[in-house]
Amino acid sequence: MEFVPVQSVKHQKSDDKMMNHFVCKSDLDDAKCHKELLNAIQREDDVRFHFLTSRDNFNVDCCDTNGRSVLMKLATMPNRCNYAKKLIRRGANIHLADRSGSTFLHLAAENTDGVEMARTVIAEGADVDCQDGEGKTPLYVACQAGNLEYAAMLLYFGANPSISSHKKITPIAAISSSVDVEDQRSLQDILYFYTFDNSLSLPLPVLTGIMSSKTGLFERIVRNVTGVTYDIFDLKDMVTKFAAFGRKNLDLFLDKFQQTVEEWIEKCDMFLIFQDLIETHCRDLDACRGVNLALDLLLGGKHGHTMVQLLDKSFCGVAFLVQLFHKFEHLTVKEQEKMVTDRALWMILYGLKVHLRDLEAVHLSFGYCILFEILLHLDIDVSDGYRPKSLVWFYSNPRATIEECEFGASFALLGYFNYEPLKKFWSRPEHGREINDGVRKQPKLPSLVELSRNVAKKYILDKYRIRTSKRLHFVLDALQIDWLTKDTILLKRRLY
Repeated sequence: MEFVPVQSVKHQKSDDKMMNHFVCKSDLDDAKCHKELLNAIQREDDVRFHFLTSRDNFNVDCCDTNGRSVLMKLATMPNRCNYAKKLIRRGANIHLADRSGSTFLHLAAENTDGVEMARTVIAEGADVDCQDGEGKTPLYVACQAGNLEYAAMLLYFGANPSISSHKKITPIAAISSSVDVEDQRSLQDILYFYTFDNSLSLPLPVLTGIMSSKTGLFERIVRNVTGVTYDIFDLKDMVTKFAAFGRKNLDLFLDKFQQTVEEWIEKCDMFLIFQDLIETHCRDLDACRGVNLALDLLLGGKHGHTMVQLLDKSFCGVAFLVQLFHKFEHLTVKEQEKMVTDRALWMILYGLKVHLRDLEAVHLSFGYCILFEILLHLDIDVSDGYRPKSLVWFYSNPRATIEECEFGASFALLGYFNYEPLKKFWSRPEHGREINDGVRKQPKLPSLVELSRNVAKKYILDKYRIRTSKRLHFVLDALQIDWLTKDTILLKRRLY
């Protein structure tokens, strides 16, 4: 169907507006029906609106590409209640849902002028508890939007506040923290007595949503909650949101649900959960902060020892911490080093096994720092067969020799070893002019300091039958030799 103007009549008002009348030339498709009717409403052209909706072959439920009818579009527009009533009287379907599953009531929930229109469709029989594609009810959407009047209206008409979304979140837990605090409190007060009994068990996503609120609601609810239900996905979601909870709410949760927390630690590998979260939320700083806060609370609490003891023995806990704090781009390297060191020492105290990957991660990020030296004083698990391709191999294996070194592993080796095959390797043109110049600046022969270091180290290794870095450090700590010589033997001091 197509419309062509056949006459123009001068409007008899002071603004002399022109108004076109249209006649039907052929059948209209749904797209044109939708456009023409919406234009008439937006311009408040009652003549055109009446003409269009009076045609026998006019489809009043024509939809756009998103599956929304004109009536559904009105749900999001201010001051159009009279047109909504007219469309309903002309047979518009109040039960239609768009491609996302949203109905008129869902869309009107985000409109501050939607209450009157919603009353109209509810009076015609619209389902106040209908759920969209994500399982959200109109009440849920109203709470998300902070639409207090709309939520109250839905509850008056019998909306069920206990219906949760597919993510198991109820309307009271869906109230956005971006909503004004006073509006949050008002919504929570309205919903509280509709939602909670004196004694109940709640899904973890509901508690997660409520814990983000700064209105004191969680403190009211936690007194009556007797249990919490969850799955692994609920737990992961909660950990990513830790940073938004506030320390008070977290402490309340941990005190109230001690048994649940113990169950988490026993049944779930919490560090693997943390590691998975960091990898999947690597660009989400709030999620990383949440993981850090969860880690601090668990390590610093009475469950820390159990959590570390239950770790898989192959888990590289220190490397995990390095990876975590690299996400905190607002921190300096020194600040990252301190945060990693503090938490690593807790884990080591609780019995964490140290691996070569841990040493490599620390050295690559922070160099020969305090934490790195502490790790070298510990038993290092080499059962996985991993061999680091850097100076870490020499630090961790006292009997490693430059002859068995993979020359491409680290240019830094030239700072400690004047070894001709190593110099030839790094003199190749493909390594770049700057590296080539650095090699040329080295002496032609090893220095006396290097030669005496090699002799002294071999003597100590053989005399005290040293096989590990731990043993070497403890022997050198006990020997009455100056610290400069010790640092040279331990490769803490560059020679070139």
